[in-house]
Amino acid sequence: NSMDLRDAEGRLILHIVAKNNAILPAPVLMRLNANKQWLEEKDPVTNLYPFMLSASGKNKDLTMIYELLTSCPDVIPKCLLVGKDLEKDCE
Repeated sequence: NSMDLRDAEGRLILHIVAKNNAILPAPVLMRLNANKQWLEEKDPVTNLYPFMLSASGKNKDLTMIYELLTSCPDVIPKCLLVGKDLEKDCE
């Protein structure tokens, strides 16, 4: 499966696309909805979920962020844990 391919840093294609704020075509969004594990996997480089990566770029696309987040709202509670981990790292 091409969506399972990773780069040398262990990033999924989704992580790279989200980081670069690329627009995902409808067929890709449909595949993401069918395979939520990709949306629940944090980027190994930034430790951010795909919707967070998309929101962190210079050219933020609110539609893309919305699509990624609403495709897998289960990541919201996990994000709260990420925030707590970040607070610990800053202490």
